[in-house]
Amino acid sequence: MPTRVARQKTLESRNVLLDDFRVGLYTQHGIMLQQLLTEKPPDAEEVSKWLVAYGQKIFAAGKA
Repeated sequence: MPTRVARQKTLESRNVLLDDFRVGLYTQHGIMLQQLLTEKPPDAEEVSKWLVAYGQKIFAAGKA
């Protein structure tokens, strides 16, 4: 997939965060990210709700 030019460390960090989001979404809420993103059409509000909750979680943990 084409992407902007980014440092390898940045790309690795993004992958770690995405994987953490995916795992947490399933283990804590029983929601599979793949299913959430492949709904026709995807519910942007639902995706946004879960991303905001994840962002708040990592911010509270001092990882933001």
